[in-house]
Amino acid sequence: MARVNQLLVLRLVPKAIVLPQAPVQVSRISAPEPDFSILLLRNDFYLGERPSPANSYALIECADTSLRYDRGKKLGVYARGGVREYWIINLVDRCVEIHRQPHELGYTTQRIHRPGETVAFAAIPDVTFTVDEILGPPP
Repeated sequence: MARVNQLLVLRLVPKAIVLPQAPVQVSRISAPEPDFSILLLRNDFYLGERPSPANSYALIECADTSLRYDRGKKLGVYARGGVREYWIINLVDRCVEIHRQPHELGYTTQRIHRPGETVAFAAIPDVTFTVDEILGPPP
């Protein structure tokens, strides 16, 4: 996760705030803590309130033992909460799963990106990442 954190910060500043492991208020009663939140810029860095889907570009989970949970329950919570883009950095299958266009039952668009491919956030398309640099070297 440290590699992903550094990669996101170095590429996204000053276009977004990268907030690791902090609650995001996705509903009145639910505030999960994604591994990374990619947030709209704010001078107060969200100190006075929790970020919400309205001020999030994307939420990211790094998944190995939590893969089933991140693809299931968390994906559903994020989609119902209106999180516009959800990435799962799948360490088991060594890929990046990108989910976009939320609705009540999940996401309309889902794409799996493998090593050798390039990815970007829909709201920040000029900042790209390779799947290889996100995943790092094979174990």
